[in-house]
Amino acid sequence: MPARLFASLVLLCALLGLVPAISAQGDELVLEGELTEDESSVSFEFDLEAGQIVTVSTEAAEDMDTILTLNDPDGDEVARNDDEADGITTSRLVYVAEDSGIFTAVVTGYDEDDLGDFTLRIQFGADFGLSEAAESLLEQQVTLDATDSSVEIPVDLESGQVVVISTLALTADLDTLVRLEAEDGTRLAENDDRGDGSLNSQLIFEVMESGPYVVTVTSYDGTGIGDLLLSVALDPQAEPPFNFASI
Repeated sequence: MPARLFASLVLLCALLGLVPAISAQGDELVLEGELTEDESSVSFEFDLEAGQIVTVSTEAAEDMDTILTLNDPDGDEVARNDDEADGITTSRLVYVAEDSGIFTAVVTGYDEDDLGDFTLRIQFGADFGLSEAAESLLEQQVTLDATDSSVEIPVDLESGQVVVISTLALTADLDTLVRLEAEDGTRLAENDDRGDGSLNSQLIFEVMESGPYVVTVTSYDGTGIGDLLLSVALDPQAEPPFNFASI
């Protein structure tokens, strides 16, 4: 069923005082809600399969501060976000489902004055900011801990390709760093913060020579622990910065 039709059903059920269960095959649902003095929280239900990635976010007026909570099929809280980034008071979370079933996204205001209309976006998959022409080489969950403070992943790349390496932290305050190295250990590119207000990383690199490469993901200071999503993709429409490796 198209996302717009789902959104209409959600709005209709909300007007009737009902909360629908949503099952979607599309990439994204855009749903509308309202926080009022009488309705201080709004819930939306949707299906996830074990291992499925979902990105849930709110959009609202600049002066509205939302809190977003995700509950699993048993009603237990599995993810929570207040502010999407520094200075951005809407909410955003990325979650990898551990179990299959009906999950519930709950939107509330930070305090009693945070009332009004808002939009809830439920995107099935992680948003790494790639173009429609992008081709994913890998997308996987990575855990950094005291034993494995960095993870190295080999990739084969061809001359002329534009590779985009991105992280999305699943653990709050995890400051990631990604690096691309040649097979001989030469450091070709590195990125700490992608510049969107988050602590996530993204580097864009144009490959000059075909061969094996190594992607390394770690934390900024080498001691951070937690879970993250790592994406390595080819995106011909991405614009890499000046490639010093070509000199």
